[in-house]
Amino acid sequence: MTPPREWLKPPRSLLTILFLVTLVSVSALGWFGWKLLDQERVVEAQRDRERLEQAADRIAAIARGALAETGERLGTWLITPPSDGKPDEGLLLLLSSDTLSALPAHRLLYRPSNPAPPEALINAFADGETLEFQQALPERAIESYRRLADSKNPEIKAGALVRMARVLRKIGRTTDARTAYLDLAKSAGVARVAGVAAELIARHALCELSGLKTDAQALRQDLLQSRWQLTRGQFAYYWSESSRLSGNPDSLPSEATALSAVVSQAWPEIDREQTPRGQTTIWVDEHPWFLIWRAAPGRKAVLIAKPESLLKPIFAGTDVSSAAVDSEGRVVAGHRNGTSHAVVRRTPAETQLPWALYVTSAPGLNETGMLVRQRFLFLVTAVMVMFLVAGAYFIARAIRGDLAVARMQSDFVSAVSHEFRSPLTSIRQLSEILALDRVPNEDRRHVYY
Repeated sequence: MTPPREWLKPPRSLLTILFLVTLVSVSALGWFGWKLLDQERVVEAQRDRERLEQAADRIAAIARGALAETGERLGTWLITPPSDGKPDEGLLLLLSSDTLSALPAHRLLYRPSNPAPPEALINAFADGETLEFQQALPERAIESYRRLADSKNPEIKAGALVRMARVLRKIGRTTDARTAYLDLAKSAGVARVAGVAAELIARHALCELSGLKTDAQALRQDLLQSRWQLTRGQFAYYWSESSRLSGNPDSLPSEATALSAVVSQAWPEIDREQTPRGQTTIWVDEHPWFLIWRAAPGRKAVLIAKPESLLKPIFAGTDVSSAAVDSEGRVVAGHRNGTSHAVVRRTPAETQLPWALYVTSAPGLNETGMLVRQRFLFLVTAVMVMFLVAGAYFIARAIRGDLAVARMQSDFVSAVSHEFRSPLTSIRQLSEILALDRVPNEDRRHVYY
């Protein structure tokens, strides 16, 4: 191997020119590689933008079609409720002039309100309550209530049994009170007392009298299955009571609680809205809920569902990151990738959806492809640079080898010339001496010859 110092020996100019040419070639190759990579970034960004534009249009069209299909089903449910007793997702409310039905019923734990008992029904117990509270005559009050308990009106009968059992418990006749509550639970049907189902009142009182946790557990399960139509306050009271009697402080199912809260919060708007169709998004405990309704004279069908349940199948079927955003910038469904440079936004006016649509590149998808291309381009550039450097090295080495051979030839010729020149000079001198006959004697002449 040639020592480094040998490279600095002549011919320096030729090696310097070769070094400069190699340096310029490598620099130009690196610059062209960088420009090609930058152009690739621009092209990829443009392709990504076009892909996001197409994906946004496709997602908006599918979501619009899904909401239109849901609206058509609501229009059908106005006439015929779902055959399986529940909608595909969420909670279905069917409203008529005087009733509110929920499908499935167990998803609505409590109702916005219950109808108040008529004034005539309240006055029916005035005599018995006067004897019970003002005159403090419990036995006569019991007789008054017992007469009313024989009424054909289920509301009056239920109210009388509740009041009679209450008086019996006050005076310590627990067995008779239990009998009255059992009669109330069996015969009251759908009757209500002060807006509360008579059966629920009887079941709660029987749990208190028996002290059995199994009865309280059964009461809890019936409350969870929405066996009775209750307001929020009524449900909270009887739930806490059943929890206390059963010794089970388990919390309520979050989804059922949220649905009930949504209905309570949206009820004024639902009840007041007179347009034949509509949709809106409300937030309860920082969670979005989507309401869509269809109305006909005297009837209304409302579907309450999480936007995620409606849009997740649509968003999941794409290779981009999508998000539905309300007017306040809150994400209703999907995922909004805030780190992506390419973002396509569609306003509600453009998509005809109740939300704005944001579509971004899926995290890591474009970066991975770009990284692969960068590595490939870097590898090609590195290989070409290595070829240039190696070629320059071998060219310089070949030049130095040829110069060394030429130098050796020159030295050889010089040495041979010198070796020939010395004896020829001696021969020439002796020849001149012999030619000029300047030899001192014959012996010397013989030596010169």
